[in-house]
Amino acid sequence: MEEQKIIIGREGNQPFPITQDGVSGRHASLTIRTDGTWVLEDLNSMNGTYIRNKDFVFERVGRKVIEKDTIIRLGSDDTIRSLQFMAVRLVAGPKDFSFEFGLLKSKWDGLMERRDKLEKQIALMSYLPVGASVLLLGATISVNDIHVIRGVMFLPSILSPVINTFGKKKLKKLNEEVKHTFVCPNPNCGMPLTETEVKLGKCLKCKAHI
Repeated sequence: MEEQKIIIGREGNQPFPITQDGVSGRHASLTIRTDGTWVLEDLNSMNGTYIRNKDFVFERVGRKVIEKDTIIRLGSDDTIRSLQFMAVRLVAGPKDFSFEFGLLKSKWDGLMERRDKLEKQIALMSYLPVGASVLLLGATISVNDIHVIRGVMFLPSILSPVINTFGKKKLKKLNEEVKHTFVCPNPNCGMPLTETEVKLGKCLKCKAHI
């Protein structure tokens, strides 16, 4: 296997056209080394080269070892002036999205299962303050101090917002993961995909498919 180098940009030799004006003519390069390592390098572009990290935040890179499923963004913002795509697009045929759709299919059930479990946990957690209040009230039934009894009775109103906020933050983060994961792999589309589209392996908007 010989080393392969792909120039990415409006004047690049990547297998798909790039027309966004926030992307430089020679914006970045991908080098596939003889050992199979993929190295992404920014070519002193005006608006930068970014990759999405595990927290779904784009971080600017100068030179970075990446994987086939790394999400790359050319440009400093998430607008029509920039371009976002999976690294495998740089070597796949222009109409072959089998790798990306296969990856999305494998992730769908796992993410949906995680979301269902979290929603059930949040529902159960909402009953905890009331349950704790009832138990404590029973334990303090013989206490004559009205302040202690009132404190126990107010426990749900104190704990509920804390528990709900914690649960909602976790659910929001998971929903963000779903939102950013299940999008059309076609760089010129990028629309959200439904469960049907993921399982069909086809985007019904731009017709990209396995």
